[in-house]
Amino acid sequence: MNLKYLAIFAVSALLLSIIAGEEIQKKNTPLKITLENNETKLRSGQKLVMKMKVENTSSGTVHAEYIRSRVEYDTLGGIVVNKTSLEWDRDISPYEVCEGVHRSELPVYTLPGTYTIYIWVEYEGGKTGEVQFKLHYTNFYIYIILACIINTAILYGKKVYRDRKH
Repeated sequence: MNLKYLAIFAVSALLLSIIAGEEIQKKNTPLKITLENNETKLRSGQKLVMKMKVENTSSGTVHAEYIRSRVEYDTLGGIVVNKTSLEWDRDISPYEVCEGVHRSELPVYTLPGTYTIYIWVEYEGGKTGEVQFKLHYTNFYIYIILACIINTAILYGKKVYRDRKH
């Protein structure tokens, strides 16, 4: 009976050490990614600007391969809109900080609402933790298009109503 409890204890301790080791390994990545601002509000016609830093916190050179991102449209309940990858074949020296700026114009047909952009760097042997960027976007072009559609529907409805009356 004691052997049974000893075996259960050994298996439990082994599983806990594996889980704890994976958590420590996830937290101790050699690269650290940060954003200057975590949130911004934009209107149609403005450019999205994200300033990013990638720091090598280890004493060895790390070979970065990709910058990856995932965009979620939160207004409709967490729909994944886009998954992109940018090749970034670069050796980052020990304690080096790489800074960069991403500038982009959003398409005219971008829906208004809140977008959450997750960004991380993949390197040989792993990936950094994800950083989160919130974009609150207002698109006046969509409202103009909707107003034109509603106006056309009202005018068509009036025409049909007049035709039926006569």
